Amino acid sequence: QMLARLAQENDCITQVSFQRRSCPMVVMLREECLKRGPIVHAVCRFYKNAIAPYWGAAGRLIDDGIHAVDTVRWMCGGEVVAIHSVTKRVLVPDINFVSAVLEFDNGATGLILTSWSSGRRIFAVEMHAPGICVEAEHEGKGILYTDNDTKGIVYDTREVAGSDQFYVYGGFQAKNREFIDCLRSGKQPGSNFADALKTMEVAEKILAQAALQGR
Repeated sequence: QMLARLAQENDCITQVSFQRRSCPMVVMLREECLKRGPIVHAVCRFYKNAIAPYWGAAGRLIDDGIHAVDTVRWMCGGEVVAIHSVTKRVLVPDINFVSAVLEFDNGATGLILTSWSSGRRIFAVEMHAPGICVEAEHEGKGILYTDNDTKGIVYDTREVAGSDQFYVYGGFQAKNREFIDCLRSGKQPGSNFADALKTMEVAEKILAQAALQGR
């Protein structure tokens, strides 16, 4: 909050590197969904195989899973007005499983599923709008389904980005480009400090719910 306030008071252009918003393939697929209408619901799944105590000060959700929280906010748009969450401590003393449903003021519903006790790493999303849906892994394939078609159109993240370099198809280049363009134009990037604070607040509220529920 302090950094966001200082940046605003001093008219600073700021950005946090929530680059999952900028993955070229996922951006393209979201735009295809929005052509049919607003996002009805979106899902982000972020799993890892890391069954060991985590001693980081902020915890797994803040240090790592925050990308899932931010990606759901970006996919759904609007402001979060309600949070319903369940957390677990699977074989470790700290929270390493978080599931949450976010309600947005624009009517969208976002689902977050994070686990550090799964069998493999995955960062995958779904987006659903009227008559259309998307399933995509930022670092792999994306499939676009429309009008009850079960085959779908398959996209490759490297082909959509036009590069096999991770910093390009992973969204890092586009995120940096956005920041440079905003410095030149005087506008704020999408992931400025004030917006990133909203993502952090959602994560903090999930953890607060866990504390209140004795989880």
